[in-house]
Amino acid sequence: MLDVVAEIDATLGCQQCGQSLESSVDADFCSEACQRTWRAARVGATPDLPFTLDTDTVMGADELDALVEALRTHLGVEATDVNVTPDEGVQRGLAEIREMSEPGAYQAVENIMGAVAQIRAICNHARAAGALPAQ
Repeated sequence: MLDVVAEIDATLGCQQCGQSLESSVDADFCSEACQRTWRAARVGATPDLPFTLDTDTVMGADELDALVEALRTHLGVEATDVNVTPDEGVQRGLAEIREMSEPGAYQAVENIMGAVAQIRAICNHARAAGALPAQ
């Protein structure tokens, strides 16, 4: 009997969105976000997003760029174009944040991660030039 139920579940897919459950660890939902949304709908509630951010109080891209530029200038590092591709783990994390948060929060996190990559490159240049102590 359990085999029949499992086969039906596999055919129907996620109970919230209908997507495949093939890579899911849950037998009924493709993601935690779908599970929360489905359960909240059953009790008439709005699901709490696990990641919310007051985007009015977070530095925007322009402020982060100014911060990065001030640090670069302070440390005497020449302007460098930092095009860092996030590693696989960071990309997975960003994908989860995109899925589980409001749109402004994702953009804010992406801006912050870009600034962190630039700051890391500036600090590496400053260490190499002796402007910062080695770690």
